[in-house]
Order: sequence, then C-alpha cells, then structure tokens
Amino acid sequence: MHVEKSFVGMVAQEWYVLAAYFGTFVLLEIRKYGERIAMHRVARHALWAASVVVVLHSIVAAAAMIRRSGLDFVVIDYALVMTLTGSLVYLLGCMFEESPQPAFTRPPRRQ
Repeated sequence: MHVEKSFVGMVAQEWYVLAAYFGTFVLLEIRKYGERIAMHRVARHALWAASVVVVLHSIVAAAAMIRRSGLDFVVIDYALVMTLTGSLVYLLGCMFEESPQPAFTRPPRRQ
C-alpha cells in the first residue's frame, strides 16, 4: 500500500514530464508512418499549453498559500510573477504563428 501511494505521489508531481514523453512518442510515431508534421504548430501549441499550466498552477498555489497564511505581499507577488511568466510564454508561442520561411544564402560580394 505504501509503495502504491508513493508511486501515485511521484506521478502526480511529475505529470508534465510524463506528458512531454508521451507527446514526443506520439510525434515520432506519426512521423514514422510518413505523415508530415508542422513543427511550428507543435511548438506554438506546446508553449500555449505550458502558459495555461503555469497560470493555473499559480492560481492553485496562491489559493493554498492564502488558506495557510492569509493574504500578504509574498502571495500577491508570487501570483503576479507567475501570471506574467505564463503571459510571456504565451507571447513566445505567438512567435510561431506563421510558418518560418526557408533561409537562403546570399551570393558572396565581389570586392
């Protein structure tokens, strides 16, 4: 019984790592069978999902801190910093909105 509780506790804490491994496995399986993958879309959605997770985690953690010690500057600062971090990750995902153009080399200049 103790081993099962510790295993569930470990999975509950590291669920995002397991989700990343599973997502990578799915992408590799799709690619193995010849499907094309738009990696800019994968990166965009991964960053957007990460931003949602960061903001939701900050809300839950701030609520737990408020219940434990009341509302003070540390809780407000933590919630604000984590929300801004989530927003920054979201905006980073917006950079992948367009498909990147291929890079072309310029011919060397003649001197």
